[in-house]
Amino acid sequence: RKAVVSTQSTGKVREELLFTKLARSMVVKGGSKEEKRAARFKIWSQEQQDLVQAAARAYSERLISALTAEKIERADAELQPVLKKMYNLFLVSLLQENLGCYLTNGLISKGGAASLREDFNRLVA
Repeated sequence: RKAVVSTQSTGKVREELLFTKLARSMVVKGGSKEEKRAARFKIWSQEQQDLVQAAARAYSERLISALTAEKIERADAELQPVLKKMYNLFLVSLLQENLGCYLTNGLISKGGAASLREDFNRLVA
């Protein structure tokens, strides 16, 4: 359970980092209110589209993770072991998909990153 909470927290931090980066990129100095609005729209829709998508994905992954954990706790006791295994597989795959972000920001150690493949293999065995 502790590893799941830690993984959820790491995902939340990733989400916050992405949205903070996006917010900073959308700061427009100078110009009229209308010019600033147009500049922000251009940043949002053209210049930072990858960042917008990454932030939105991080947000949805966090919501899915939190709701899944909540539903597993309420599930029949017989189903919980299988559901927890599937959920942990989902969490490991999220860590693997976003490993660069986690390593760059010190959210996972090199040793932790190296063990992800073993964790994945153990869960699918």
